[in-house]
Amino acid sequence: MRELVTTLTTKETERSALSEDIARNPTIRVSTETNQETPVTASIRDTATGNTYNRTRVVRTRNVSTNSIMNPKMEMLKSLDIQLSYLRKQKAMKDSLLLTLRPRVEQEINSKVGFLDELEVMKTILFQSNVALTIWLIWLFFLLCIELFILVSKLKDEQNDYDILVLHQMNSHKKKIELLNRKNEGLTNFIK
Repeated sequence: MRELVTTLTTKETERSALSEDIARNPTIRVSTETNQETPVTASIRDTATGNTYNRTRVVRTRNVSTNSIMNPKMEMLKSLDIQLSYLRKQKAMKDSLLLTLRPRVEQEINSKVGFLDELEVMKTILFQSNVALTIWLIWLFFLLCIELFILVSKLKDEQNDYDILVLHQMNSHKKKIELLNRKNEGLTNFIK
């Protein structure tokens, strides 16, 4: 689209310069030059012998004529107008395409918002691009290794900090429940 706009701007600048030149010089003077050679015969009499000789010499004449013709750049102006009209039509078509394309794409994006749609898109991307599939498999392998490391470390240890914390919380909750039960028994005995 940028190239089209740049070309259009360049052609419009060229057209305006050309039309200014035509306005300044609507006609051009063309000079034509013709050379004419005319043989001229002269009779020369030799005084010593008395004979007459014909001598021919060539006389050259130069004729210069100036004519005014229409500026030939006017033809270039017509072809530029045709090019500009074609470029403007192309730009208008691309602009209308962009205007109709945006709402269509937005509607398509908004219509597919579910998890299954995202899985379909992910599957399409992974099976169309070998690079994406390779990266996805590397991440899957990496995360699987981390989980396996945690699982193996838990199997080896008998108790860890988390298990100790959970046991402590469970024992403290049991003590609270026992104390509440004793209080409730004391209150019920007191009421009777």
